[in-house]
Amino acid sequence: MRNFATYFKDFEHAKFDKNHLAKSICWYPSAGDDFRHIAYLEKANLKSGYTSTSHIYILTDYYLPTKDKNGIDLFKSGTVLFETNTATDSTQLKILSTTELTLKKFNVWPFFSKGQFERGLFYGNGDHYSNKVFFLLTELSIFQNGRTIKVLIPCFYFTHENCNFLVDFLLHNQLCVDTLVHIQDGGGTMGGSYLNMDFIYQFQKLLKIKQVITDKSTNTKVFHYDARALMMDYLDYSNHFNQARKGHLLQGLQDHTWIDNPLLNWEEEKIAKSYYGETLYNRTERCYYLWKKRI
Repeated sequence: MRNFATYFKDFEHAKFDKNHLAKSICWYPSAGDDFRHIAYLEKANLKSGYTSTSHIYILTDYYLPTKDKNGIDLFKSGTVLFETNTATDSTQLKILSTTELTLKKFNVWPFFSKGQFERGLFYGNGDHYSNKVFFLLTELSIFQNGRTIKVLIPCFYFTHENCNFLVDFLLHNQLCVDTLVHIQDGGGTMGGSYLNMDFIYQFQKLLKIKQVITDKSTNTKVFHYDARALMMDYLDYSNHFNQARKGHLLQGLQDHTWIDNPLLNWEEEKIAKSYYGETLYNRTERCYYLWKKRI
């Protein structure tokens, strides 16, 4: 994978050494204001002595209100994104600086394309954040065993629709996603579209997904196979206003074999809520799950 900073025109203004960007991607589609996965993964990595590869954290959501449910601006310097305090442990993830970036190239901009929302794939008109990219330089502070450890965490927040981002950024640039975070399809709204996020699992081999953090067990996860027709409709239609997409990408996706059972060759372990934390949208689940690909 090329250095991630090469995809932006103005990354030098982010005040972060691009040579320190990891090559392992963690993607959270329809993330909203949920950043708890960063603390979970980084604490697990710290516990292992950082023997695993550090992540670049990518979050996508096409609709973000100016302020979150607690009245906090998600992209303001100093904003605390996640915080826990117990008798033995305290964790805080906050923004040190925010920089809006400009992509060098992006094939499809669905929010600026007339008629796209009438195709039954998306609903709503986005908001003032839609179609932007923010680099969040965050700091994770962990207090354990009488000492504080601070780690700089690079995050990229794309305010794009999930399918658009998958096809026109990740797959187009042949990027791999080591870790996928899939929590309740964006709070039950299916991530701001009429297309369930099941489509991501159809490309698990191309993305080389190694693990998934989710609120569903492999025994209870239900896939919606009508997603294929809607996704192909998106590909065909978006191709009409960007002829450059007629190359290997679209052809490769059309020829891609649809997986009847996307959960083959996965094993899972439970994640206690006391360790991962509550979510706003699914309080009935007793735990979360970490799916790992069998080697």
